[in-house]
Amino acid sequence: MNFKINIYTANHGKVEGIEDYIKNLHYIFESRGFEVKNSRGLNENAINIVIDEFTNFPSNLFIKEFRARHPETPIILVATEFVERKYFVSSFNHFGSIFESAFLSWIDLGLRNKRTDFIKSSPTQWLKSIALLPIIPLYIIKLAFSIQSLKSMLKRSDSWLQGLKRGTHQQIYMHMRYLGFQSMIECADAIIMSHDLIRPGIVPFAEKNNVPVIGTFFPECSDDTCKEEMLKGKDLCIEISGSVTLYRSRQLRKIARDTTIFGMHHQFKAPRKRSFGDNANGARAAFSLHPPQTKTWKYASPTRIYRALFVDKNIPVITKNFKQHPIEEACLNYDGGMTLLKMCQLYEKPEMLKEYINANVKPYLAIASKNNNALLKKLMSLPAVDSFHKNSGLQP
Repeated sequence: MNFKINIYTANHGKVEGIEDYIKNLHYIFESRGFEVKNSRGLNENAINIVIDEFTNFPSNLFIKEFRARHPETPIILVATEFVERKYFVSSFNHFGSIFESAFLSWIDLGLRNKRTDFIKSSPTQWLKSIALLPIIPLYIIKLAFSIQSLKSMLKRSDSWLQGLKRGTHQQIYMHMRYLGFQSMIECADAIIMSHDLIRPGIVPFAEKNNVPVIGTFFPECSDDTCKEEMLKGKDLCIEISGSVTLYRSRQLRKIARDTTIFGMHHQFKAPRKRSFGDNANGARAAFSLHPPQTKTWKYASPTRIYRALFVDKNIPVITKNFKQHPIEEACLNYDGGMTLLKMCQLYEKPEMLKEYINANVKPYLAIASKNNNALLKKLMSLPAVDSFHKNSGLQP
């Protein structure tokens, strides 16, 4: 088989932010005989995979122009964010109150009418924004006297307006991604997802553009990697990496306190925080913590768990099992002293580590392999992909 996959990356400011998706997609395709490359351009002689992030105006225009020039070349979008609707306003990861909804409703109008690559505002969207307009002054007051803004005024030399800007930046960024995704669906032949629960939010857009949502890819890797490298050269401690929110920091501190309460603080080294791209010297931790982003967060994080197991080669520890993804069953579920004891045993006794891998990781990998086989079968059966390969002289 000589099918080519091109993973397009130019729509992302920092490739580090999608590194785990790229590694995962490489393994899924390459282990099944595909030739996979990353590129800052689209390839008319390959199936093009584009991971969601459509805030960049030049990149959006490039993709649309490529689609117009090469309508026969397959483009597959990867959806990675959740559409949430609050107070008549929808956006990616919008878990806010009526204040944030009112703010986003007017940001929505401004972006849609300023950006030619976004879908224009409808009369209904205007009515929603007008209805929420009285909330805007209250939202500004709320932000001005928030803890974040007060800290900015008291401890930094910049103005309180800059503090407000920092507080709203993430909301605007995620809404730009939401609008970009809506707009770019028309360029796709199909959508695949990183989480099953992304489907309900994107299906209305997909159906409007006659684009099939064909399934979810599961993180996957060779079980030999786990057997040979799990915990190798690691310290007995727990670390948290990536986006370390306030809630996640609290959970890490709780575990640090528990090591003292249960008299195990001499066995465990101090917990660690690691940011994206942190290449600090020294041994990594044998265990990694994966709490939800916030106390009210609704979704599991399979990609974080994938990175722990198959990239960092440590054992993931979760504080909540959402029962949304089979990879959650490959984790330790934190429950105080007994979990700390289990962590010590896994670290100190190779036979227990082997048993853990056989009982938890290997069954997950079998599920992931079966799922991904079915997903690729659907992908290769798409009319656009089937026609593309026939015209290229390649038969699936």
